[in-house]
Amino acid sequence: MVKIECAFAAWNHGCAGTSVQVVTTDGGWKALRINIRIGNSSIFRKIFITFLILLVPLYCITLIFVVQEEQRLRGHLTSSLENRISQQMQAFETEVNRIARFQTEYAVDKDLLQLSTISDGLTPFQRSQAVLDLQRRLYLLKESSPFIEETIAMIPAIKGSVVSKTFELRIDTALWNGLRSDRQMIGPFNYWDNALYLTLTHPRINLESDKEPSFLLAVKMNKHTIEKMLSDLHIYPDSQSLLISLHSGALLSGNEEVWQMSDMESKLALQSKLRQEAEGKVIHDDWDVGQSEYFVSAAKSDELGVMLLTYVPNEQVLGPTKVYLFWFWSISALSFVIVLLFSLSIYRFIHRPLLKLVSAFRQVERGEINTAIDINHTAKNEFGYLYNRFNLMVNELRTLIEEVYEQRIRSQQSELKRLQSQINPHFLYNSLFVLYQLIELNDNRNALRFAKYLGGFFQYITRDSKEEVVLSREVEQAKAYTEIQKMCYGHRLHVEFGELPEQEGNLVVPRIIIQPVIENAFKYAFEHMVSGGKLSLQFKVEDDLCVIVVQDNGEKLDDSLLARLQKETSDDYADPMELSGLINVHRRLRIRYGAPGGLRFSRSGWGGLCVEIIIKREKER
Repeated sequence: MVKIECAFAAWNHGCAGTSVQVVTTDGGWKALRINIRIGNSSIFRKIFITFLILLVPLYCITLIFVVQEEQRLRGHLTSSLENRISQQMQAFETEVNRIARFQTEYAVDKDLLQLSTISDGLTPFQRSQAVLDLQRRLYLLKESSPFIEETIAMIPAIKGSVVSKTFELRIDTALWNGLRSDRQMIGPFNYWDNALYLTLTHPRINLESDKEPSFLLAVKMNKHTIEKMLSDLHIYPDSQSLLISLHSGALLSGNEEVWQMSDMESKLALQSKLRQEAEGKVIHDDWDVGQSEYFVSAAKSDELGVMLLTYVPNEQVLGPTKVYLFWFWSISALSFVIVLLFSLSIYRFIHRPLLKLVSAFRQVERGEINTAIDINHTAKNEFGYLYNRFNLMVNELRTLIEEVYEQRIRSQQSELKRLQSQINPHFLYNSLFVLYQLIELNDNRNALRFAKYLGGFFQYITRDSKEEVVLSREVEQAKAYTEIQKMCYGHRLHVEFGELPEQEGNLVVPRIIIQPVIENAFKYAFEHMVSGGKLSLQFKVEDDLCVIVVQDNGEKLDDSLLARLQKETSDDYADPMELSGLINVHRRLRIRYGAPGGLRFSRSGWGGLCVEIIIKREKER
């Protein structure tokens, strides 16, 4: 590869610079890479500052409009949410306190006290009457508030539970154990099995106490009513509301999936802020939920130990700001007109001459080495200097490329002849000795055939009038060589010789490229094989390539030898002393066809060596 680099500067401040690199291959020059660097000149610095002076005030005005509108909408939303969430929290506290007061009054109910203390002294009729009276009062308590889903009185003395509409002759042990202690207490609530309960025991006990209460009165809060209360806070379609434990952060009501996917740090920060504020204070904050940003409002109740939280998508809150986008686009259009007028003014002085120079460079990239720029302006400015230096550079490139191309072609032809001369006598060493043995054994018939094949073979390889032949002639010579070897090996060898496709017969190829590959198989795969030798030669067409596949079942090929063959035929391997056998063939094919041509090695399906002779399909010359 020959590399040519040219560089020049146009003016003192380094406004522009150019570097050119030429890469030549066996086909002459192949690629031209051009890099243009534009530095920080005074002209471009002034243009940049001018653009800033024109555009910054316009966009500042637009930004002020948008920020003011956003602040107005946020203020309106904050006031609205604060009123709603405060009213809902106050109403919820009032309703829960009322239910708790009724629950306390039921604790001194005559029937409940009789059933829980002296039930054994009651007659069956009295016990039934007491249960019915207690059930009726529990039903009235349940119907007194939409926040009550069920009322339950669990009485160990009668081993049963009185519900608002039924009487069960058993006590739910899990529910009893969960509600009898204050372990799950959240303010006045007891949170158990995803439900909120207002519980009252007589006497009141804690988890460490071994004493069992005489009864447990539980009011189960209506989850649907609480969720409806939360939905009343939704002032936007995609807003959400949650009822959360102020102390543990557990979700008491609302969308559990949304609560779980929320940012934990945001939740903890919001809880901490609520704990520090006074009773009834509403907190406003921003919150990331999933991939969206939300505006959050939350209020706490120390008395109930809960936090009421609602959040609204910022996208919906700030939706009305789209009205002001009209002003933004108007200012942007005005900016575009200003930029367009300003660009037209600099186009004539800078851009148009620069485009002419870039166009000339692209012509050189495409291989048009005769490109030149006409210097049709009389002013001695920077672009006149650039054009002149470009023309000088192209002339120098043209001269260097022609010299390198001619030198490479001569070198390739010289090496081709040298490799050709080395391979011509390669088969002569062993063939005459084989013929001598046949004559000595009086095997005249095979000796005659052998002499015929041998004569044709040597006639082919000793004719130097042509360095290249058609592929059909080369295949005939390889088949003659194979017949000679078959006569030498006898029944120890089985040969499969495929038919050359008719349309490939006129391909022009270098002489003696198949026979060395076959000879390699006889030398290394079958030399010490007593029987069972297999040799196959087949043809296949791959796009613009004709591939001749030679396979054997030799047993001496190991992974290291295969790797060495692959390395010796790689593009980055170059050893001028290794010019025999398979490497000879590979080098000649690579010189003739370039990168597609050559030999490709792999392991055959029989376990031996598989050699693919790759020939680029070209018409006969």
